Amino acid sequence: MAANDLVWNIVVDEVPYTITMAKNKVSVNNGEPIKYTKLKRAVGEGKGANYEVPVGNRKAILRISTYSGPVLTLDGKDCRTGKVYEEPKMPWWVFIHIILHAVGFFAFIGGAVGGAMQGAGISILSMVACRKDKSTAFRVAVCTLILITSWIIQFMLAYFFATTFGI
Repeated sequence: MAANDLVWNIVVDEVPYTITMAKNKVSVNNGEPIKYTKLKRAVGEGKGANYEVPVGNRKAILRISTYSGPVLTLDGKDCRTGKVYEEPKMPWWVFIHIILHAVGFFAFIGGAVGGAMQGAGISILSMVACRKDKSTAFRVAVCTLILITSWIIQFMLAYFFATTFGI
């Protein structure tokens, strides 16, 4: 088992199950690993890509989100924490960072390069902002650092383009 494999230990009808996710494959009780995209899609189970994982005579839901890591739920509860599962939501303060990223797009490079940098920055800060396992102060600080780093890189690229190509 690799260091970044995910393992959930659950009990269904008094029978213990171990669900393992390694890269993009899921196995139940060390059974044949199967790509999670080959599992049946769970309909009406919230946002993102949700897949049914057969566990005994029940179905656990493997939730794959852009903003957080994979989460396995059973009966609406997170199998790792035992708490009721809540969809990851972006906090209100993240939208301030997104607006500032847009300002950077118009202030520095713009175009395809600027758009790609803004998209990457916004994706990364969205992932950081939705992590509930870190404090709000930590998440705000990291998102601000991402924004400032993005601006510095864009300024350096704009300066490079201006001096090299006379733009």
